[in-house]
Amino acid sequence: MNGCIVPQRFFRSWSISGDTGKQQLTCDCSQETRASKLAHHARFVHRCIRARIALAGLVVLLSGGFAFAYDINDVLIESWAGSGDGEVLFVVDFWPYDGQDDSFAFGYRFDELSITGLDLLYDLHADDNGLTFAESGGFVTDIWYTTGSTTYHTEASWPDSWWGYHLSEDLGESWQFASTGPADRMLYSGDTDGWVGLPGDDWTSTPVTPLVPEPASLILVAMGATAILRPRR
Repeated sequence: MNGCIVPQRFFRSWSISGDTGKQQLTCDCSQETRASKLAHHARFVHRCIRARIALAGLVVLLSGGFAFAYDINDVLIESWAGSGDGEVLFVVDFWPYDGQDDSFAFGYRFDELSITGLDLLYDLHADDNGLTFAESGGFVTDIWYTTGSTTYHTEASWPDSWWGYHLSEDLGESWQFASTGPADRMLYSGDTDGWVGLPGDDWTSTPVTPLVPEPASLILVAMGATAILRPRR
């Protein structure tokens, strides 16, 4: 070798010296060429580091279940009923351990300043959207929802099951257990009512607000990060 210090990956060829039997490495050892190749190598390393950081952030985002504030457009709403400038959300989760597979959301619009939770149930029931319910003395005993050929139903049959009533001001990102029945609950525009069917020994589970599928842009970001990580020669 002629004394140059260059990573071995940059050598162009090698040959066997006849008199010594040793490998003879040949490279382009000009200062300009060495500087260019080392700069290329540094850029490649920098690009890999940035891509790994971006990919790590994406993994955290995905594993966190999209734990960020969402708006009404992010909610998977089955249908809207009513009319007016006021908007409220109704969420029904038929069992607490199935994620959003058996959870459904409905929108309701109205002109009044407020409506009661019981009025909301009756108005959605009257809309012929597949959602029906039964109540006795202001206590909800059954809720059904038929979509396509599938009917979801949970019955309040203590101690096997009961309906938990929850309230939210952030579209169901967070819930608080209702301290009154639906007849005494006043909803204002932006509020959300949530019902969840529960086994008799579950007093803590809350409704799951169904969200639209994850944006395709996130998939594209993941594909882009993977492409950046691919070595370039």
